Amino acid sequence: MNDVLPVEAIRQKVIQAWHQGGCIVSAPPGSGKTTRIPLWLLEQSERPIYLLIPKRIAVKLAADQLARNLGETVGQRVGYRLRNDSKTGAATRIIVTTYGSFLRLLLNEPDQMAQSTIILDEFHERSVDQDLVCALVNQYHDGLDDSVRRVIMSATLDIARVAEQLSLPVIESQGFSHPVQVDYQKTDVKRSDQVAQLIHRNWLANADHVLVFCPGMGEIRAIERNLPASCPIVILHGKLSQAPDLAALNDAPPSIILATNIAESSITLARVHSVIDLGQERYVSLHPVTGLAELKTRRISQASAKQRTGRAGRLGPGHSLRLWSRDQQAELIAHQPAELSYADLTETYLQCAFWGADRADLDWLEQPPTGRWRAAHNRLVAWGAIDPNGQIRAHGKLMVNVGLEPWLGHFLITAQSFDCLSAAIYLAAHLSSQEALQYDPFSQRSARSFKPAVIAEAQKLAQRFNQPHVLQFEPITEPALIQALADRLVYQLQSERAILISGTEVRSKAHFKVGQWWLLLDGIRSGRQILASAWLAVSTEAALAQRPIKERTEFDPSLAPKPFRKIRAVGQIRLSSQPCTPSREEKISAWVAYIETHGEQAFTWSKASALLRQRWLLLSGNQASWLSWPKQDQWLDLSLPFLNGLGQLHELSMVAVLNQYMGYANQQTLNRLCPDHWCAPSGRSVPLTYDPVHGQIQAQLKLQEAFGLATAPTIPAGVPIRLALTAPNGRPVAVVTDWSHFWLNIYPQIRKELRGRYAKHPWPDDPLTFKATAKTARQIRNPS
Repeated sequence: MNDVLPVEAIRQKVIQAWHQGGCIVSAPPGSGKTTRIPLWLLEQSERPIYLLIPKRIAVKLAADQLARNLGETVGQRVGYRLRNDSKTGAATRIIVTTYGSFLRLLLNEPDQMAQSTIILDEFHERSVDQDLVCALVNQYHDGLDDSVRRVIMSATLDIARVAEQLSLPVIESQGFSHPVQVDYQKTDVKRSDQVAQLIHRNWLANADHVLVFCPGMGEIRAIERNLPASCPIVILHGKLSQAPDLAALNDAPPSIILATNIAESSITLARVHSVIDLGQERYVSLHPVTGLAELKTRRISQASAKQRTGRAGRLGPGHSLRLWSRDQQAELIAHQPAELSYADLTETYLQCAFWGADRADLDWLEQPPTGRWRAAHNRLVAWGAIDPNGQIRAHGKLMVNVGLEPWLGHFLITAQSFDCLSAAIYLAAHLSSQEALQYDPFSQRSARSFKPAVIAEAQKLAQRFNQPHVLQFEPITEPALIQALADRLVYQLQSERAILISGTEVRSKAHFKVGQWWLLLDGIRSGRQILASAWLAVSTEAALAQRPIKERTEFDPSLAPKPFRKIRAVGQIRLSSQPCTPSREEKISAWVAYIETHGEQAFTWSKASALLRQRWLLLSGNQASWLSWPKQDQWLDLSLPFLNGLGQLHELSMVAVLNQYMGYANQQTLNRLCPDHWCAPSGRSVPLTYDPVHGQIQAQLKLQEAFGLATAPTIPAGVPIRLALTAPNGRPVAVVTDWSHFWLNIYPQIRKELRGRYAKHPWPDDPLTFKATAKTARQIRNPS
């Protein structure tokens, strides 16, 4: 470990901060923070050091490099711990692991954290697991054991916000980078043949390795197929089962390294001076209702582009070729949003419940979205994993302990309660290994014909349940499967159209008959549809036994004059719909459901109520202390007391609803600060119109009514009033905010143009000293 890396300059600062509880280390990629800082801390304490890294492949590579720096092999003082794979020994004190594996340790064995050091590396990636680990570790530190030391390490991060929230000092390492020439070449990256040709030319011109950043494995394989067979190729992807020997790159012939964003900062690559960047990355978006994944591709951020370019300048001067234009570079966002903002939060909610914390109990760097949190809550309640108050149940504890995806854990635990766990394990193994389902789970009793990959996966799943692996088993039953996957029940509504129980449209190649019930075993979202890739037909009797048909009355104002319908449905699958005349209770129940779905859009807003809304929102934008406008989920509670006496929903007075919400004191405050009328210089009360979006207020009046105004009038809230002036016939002539300019430059022109046309009205030479009036010149002379 003789190489001097940039991070060495902050060694004493980091050690000093560690003795005081921890720090945030901001250091560029290649500065050595991952392979140096844990070793400094190893010299300071006998307690465990947990180094958390997002991706599995990077965990093994980091453990190997740390052990090499100590002159040891992995399993001595440095080890790693992953699901189904670990290498530690009695002497191990630095444990490299993923955030997911550490979460399981933290939830199940929190005492292991006592007096330990937890290093959160690559924190700029902001995955859901990273945000949850940070929140739980902070609560553990603040509430249970403040001897736990926290070190957060990041290449690019909003340092100030994180430091303020965690009350940790920031230590920055400037690092170093050799000059890198950046070129732009706009290229259709979907044309893998063209991209491969470009890469090949670049490789021929280089004496060292060429690093190519690709969105995902699909593009990597497509480019690989289009490269000449003589090109040595190394593939780096987070899902690789076997980590490549990157140390061999030191002596290898010039190679083409096809990588995803794992190569941005998680690993060290030798002899790379040339980078080609396709400018895209892959991410998974999970639907909050269906829980099904949609694999999406997006443009990278400016931070990622900078990191990728920096890879070319770590060892010497380099070159980076970006396959997009300079104009597109300027359009890239600074950082990608935290995964928490768009991910399915079912597992996160369950883990919090297992920990004993609600969302509000934890100090998140970014609050989980309310809608996605609620969707996770509803799903877990339906599964019996938590109670309606969010408290974890025995079923939920088992789901956490088996450590599988939530739906898969729920499925297998439910099957276990039906005494058909072995059959369920083989079905799950087919889905997990993405093998086609070419057997009938309701009759199959033997696994001897299954592929080796399925049997290997089934062995792993059986171990999670401490079950022996068997090749003979009792078939799974329809009730067990439907109860476990009730939220994946599908009804074939038409020959080409099926509906998931949540209401989402599903398409498959199964050619089911109309009226057939089936289970969606696997699929992906594509826009507003789900494309099924695995399915299983079930009988109508079994489907309706688990999810009986229910009747409800629905309200839809677009169907007036008969807006009520009697619906027979299973979940959101409508089996029939007929116009009806509802009872009072049915009518209110239908209104309630409609308001819950549509919020304030459910109501008819009169001119008076719309004005009240605009005044309210403008005041909110000018005074932080003013009452917040009701949120989507508040409108039902606000309107419910008024529904009972209504004949039609559109009769509901939103002025009355809002006034009750405000209370008398707030009504008086609003009327005083944001009045609905303004007294013009002429003495006339002029209606005001409010534009809260642009923070503007306007009044319309005849020009003669504004005589004498030297400055713009304001409402008591301090917002100026724009005056829309008209000619005596009401035709607009000017909208005025700058009165000195208007009287000096604009008024003389208007006077010259209109004085002859409207000779009965006053047009004084000096409008500032003339008394404002709405009267004609004759009426002024003869007031009687």
